[in-house]
Amino acid sequence: MIDYSQKYFSYLEKMEGTARKAMVSLDLEGEKVVVEDSKKHVNFSSNDYLGLRTNLYLKKRAIQLIEKYGVGLGGSRLIAGNLHVIESLEKKIADWKKTEAALIMNSGYQLNSSVLPALFNRDVFDHKPTVLIDKNVHASIYDGCNKSEINLLRYRHNDLNHLRKIFSSRKIKGAKFVITESLFSMNGTMPDIREINQICSDNDSFLIVDEAHALGVYGEQGRGLAPHANMTIGTFGKAFGCQGAFLTCSQKLKQYLVATCRGLIYTTAPSPAILGSILAALDLITTMEEPRKKIHSLAKYFKKNLIRLNLKILSMDSHIISISMEDVTTAYRFQRLLRDAGVWVKAMFPPTVAKKNICIRFSICAFHELEDIDKVISCLTSALNQDA
Repeated sequence: MIDYSQKYFSYLEKMEGTARKAMVSLDLEGEKVVVEDSKKHVNFSSNDYLGLRTNLYLKKRAIQLIEKYGVGLGGSRLIAGNLHVIESLEKKIADWKKTEAALIMNSGYQLNSSVLPALFNRDVFDHKPTVLIDKNVHASIYDGCNKSEINLLRYRHNDLNHLRKIFSSRKIKGAKFVITESLFSMNGTMPDIREINQICSDNDSFLIVDEAHALGVYGEQGRGLAPHANMTIGTFGKAFGCQGAFLTCSQKLKQYLVATCRGLIYTTAPSPAILGSILAALDLITTMEEPRKKIHSLAKYFKKNLIRLNLKILSMDSHIISISMEDVTTAYRFQRLLRDAGVWVKAMFPPTVAKKNICIRFSICAFHELEDIDKVISCLTSALNQDA
């Protein structure tokens, strides 16, 4: 007989150490403290950029909908779970994003891995669509593409000359899609979305922009950086402080996706608590200019000090700040030193990032203060002095 558990465990043991994912048991206190084994850390790994996760208004709205509808909806949106409040939320998102329609789903991974195959349906076009993606797009986008019968082409990260060259040299015919992110989550880089939009226009291509890490932090009223994309993808699990995801598109495309997207059709509708908190977060995000300014100011201060320490930053573009590490050993050492000093960060290794981009990743949030940044700088200074 096959010992299935042992087979899987033996495979796990053969995996490279940095590729072996494992979870750490934690607790959270307030908006910015991570507790591990009773030791408290300032959280610099959170994507709760605006600090809304613990907001009292969000919690109040979540409780209101729980009291009205219960803790779950008991069915998919196409069977018994498409509440009026969901349709109202989608209309509110579409108005905020200044687009025709929006569609919400339970997670960003679910959305990308199921909406993309529906978009790239060969039966719609009677041929294989061509999909051009930035090499560094999120794993969920790759998984959505891998489920699809397409011609997949990758262009070098944020290299728009390479994207143009692919279009000009290959003379691609038929349906063409370009996928990028407006803010890349591991290295903090931002592409020139305006230029990508022009390239797509010149080549009759459909532009999809994942705005997961830009929404709430960038753009007027936190709308993000890609107002003219054919489709944008957003998440409620980051600046919204909640859970779930959404896309914006034309009304016709939304109707098509409702009828064909398996990730929507065959999953339970979002819980009332999630819906209530999202509605409340959207009320607040449009008005949170001061927290946005604070994030950018703190990020600028942090990067200025990192440069003073002669540390290499993977990108100066955004509030996601990744410090390049020489190798895995160095990254682990810096992670340990920072955690020992009460700073919660995560070292990023392949395959999450390329070998040349091994780093310690910091995300600056509105709940951080100057003294939190200074604490990190002090710890890094001590670590560098140990190396001297």
